[in-house]
Amino acid sequence: MTPGEAEKIKVALEVLGCTDGKMEEETEGSGCFEVDDAKCKDGQYDSKLDKTSRRSR
Repeated sequence: MTPGEAEKIKVALEVLGCTDGKMEEETEGSGCFEVDDAKCKDGQYDSKLDKTSRRSR
């Protein structure tokens, strides 16, 4: 993951009301990024974002 990709993910998480979490690019070749244990206003979550930093599921 490039620094630019990491920054886009950070911004996308902030829009969702979340911070922190461990960011990594999925190894399954899906073209998604995973964020594990993001701290959100209503709890702690794992999220997947596509390459455009939109939540994929």
